Amino acid sequence: MLTIARRHDPTTTVDLSIQGANNGGGQIRVKDGVDKIDTALLPVARLYLRFRKNVGKTVSYIAVLCILLGVVFTAPAMAQGAGPNINFLTPVGLKTTTISYLDSESNFRLGQSDFGELDIQTRTSSLNFFYRFGLLDRLAMLGFTLSHVDINARAFAGGPEPALLLTGGVTGFSDPVLSFRMGLVGTPALQGQAWRDYTQGFQLSVQVNWILPYGDYDASRLLNPGFNRHAVDLVFPMVLPIDGARRTTFLEVTPQARFFGNNNEPFGLAAELEQDPLYIGEIQILHHITGRWWTAVGAQYQNGGATFADGQPRDSALDQWFGEIALGVIVNRRLSLAATYGSILGDANGAEGEAWRLKLGLIL
Repeated sequence: MLTIARRHDPTTTVDLSIQGANNGGGQIRVKDGVDKIDTALLPVARLYLRFRKNVGKTVSYIAVLCILLGVVFTAPAMAQGAGPNINFLTPVGLKTTTISYLDSESNFRLGQSDFGELDIQTRTSSLNFFYRFGLLDRLAMLGFTLSHVDINARAFAGGPEPALLLTGGVTGFSDPVLSFRMGLVGTPALQGQAWRDYTQGFQLSVQVNWILPYGDYDASRLLNPGFNRHAVDLVFPMVLPIDGARRTTFLEVTPQARFFGNNNEPFGLAAELEQDPLYIGEIQILHHITGRWWTAVGAQYQNGGATFADGQPRDSALDQWFGEIALGVIVNRRLSLAATYGSILGDANGAEGEAWRLKLGLIL
């Protein structure tokens, strides 16, 4: 559902619902006493011209088209990384769960991006479970992540003042994720006293995340929690102590590549939505202040991820830096807490955004 309001008269609103868009056409219905319009969904110019007649505003239909396409689908906001203090060697047999809350605000959605006067707020609540075990004398992990998202978008359509405000939102479950990690270097399968006595040095692992297309998705909606496609992450987490024998300051380096399947039921007239791989490099410097408290500062570079509708580019590739600071505490033997804040620092595509996250970790 989209709600359209006058910029200088926000109390006067018109609700716009779109049905049957998965077949390339459908019914566009303007409520609150305005005429019903039956037409093809695209080009949006036809909708705009008819709608302008009723609300008496002059708006660029090209801007309306960009706004609609900019909020079609969803993805993790700013492709934010997993954050610090997650790559260290742990004992086998350990079962952990993490509950996290992520609140982000940006002017784009990864994979279906539109940079400009677009404001998208995403609130994500996630639950994951990981089990650690030994495989070929190395630490291995299996994990599962399930997330629920609440997405709200708003934008002012371009053109002469006064402009129109478009808003909309949706809630639901995003695509679940299956994960597998295998230690390669410096990651022996240890438990009990052997793990406590081990001096952690350089560590290298490989991780594969399989993002399954089972989140909430409806091709007739502009906003969707799910993607309606498969995706695979290939990750190489690394840990390196940088303060000698003290082992209180570590460098976490995480290069990652995400490969996307095709969405064969995208919103609008396109029959297929494709996306180039997204490449991410994340670095975190983590310092243990005391035995219980730690802090970290990090940066992430994101490049790629351009989308194509039926082979036509949509000018949505990322080329940007994301900075993050974090503070965490070990409350007791089974409970830990962490808070992070991050923001886009520099970009080559007009992207803006910030996010903060709370994490609660439990040893089961």
